[in-house]
Amino acid sequence: QDIKKYEYNIEKAKELLDSIDWKLAEITTDEIKEAEEKINPDNEESATEEVQARLEELIAMGSGKWRKKNDNFLLINLASVEIDENEATIAEIKKYWEAIGVKVVTGVLPAVNIQKEIIKPRNFEALFYGQVSGADPDPYAFWHSSQAGESGFNIANFVNKEVDQILEDARLVSDVAKRQEYYKKFQEIITEELPALFMYSPVYTYVQTNDIKGFDVNSILVPRDRFSNINDWYIKTGKRLIFD
Repeated sequence: QDIKKYEYNIEKAKELLDSIDWKLAEITTDEIKEAEEKINPDNEESATEEVQARLEELIAMGSGKWRKKNDNFLLINLASVEIDENEATIAEIKKYWEAIGVKVVTGVLPAVNIQKEIIKPRNFEALFYGQVSGADPDPYAFWHSSQAGESGFNIANFVNKEVDQILEDARLVSDVAKRQEYYKKFQEIITEELPALFMYSPVYTYVQTNDIKGFDVNSILVPRDRFSNINDWYIKTGKRLIFD
């Protein structure tokens, strides 16, 4: 509980962007309309390639107040896997970022495509992605420097020698308390350096009829875990007569 927290604070976010000169600049609907007219192929006055590009950028940004610095708008492309939960989440992220003037373009791809086109080549600006650590929460595969690059799951390509040592040492001890110490230190470093923002841990809700007895599963990491003690389930019990 004492790990550093980053609370949602829209005013602080605005203040930070202002402090590094990402100022709000308004694009009006009239400006959008004018830009569309200028790049209309029927327009006899053809614009130069540079002007054309700027007009297209203006139209893509849309009307509103957007962050701008050195004549460039602050725009982030946010990618994710094509599933309902992810699409709903990145829609919320887009809403929060655009509330402070950061334009967001979202895109979703099937899992197979996102691995090949986005994750392996690290071809993204921002990526919303889920990872399953399993029953033993060993984060080695996701954060050790040996797992960076196309062949590994260290998607942020995070490299830190101290973290490498911590993750290696944590794997060599069986004492739970000692491992917790290692992973707490790992959390502290990750929270300070922020190679990724951890959004939430989803809850898997499993509804079961009260008619079934013997269900005794405390932890469901993946859906199939709900059947881990199915051999102990029963519905009815009855008396059995034993004759001496």
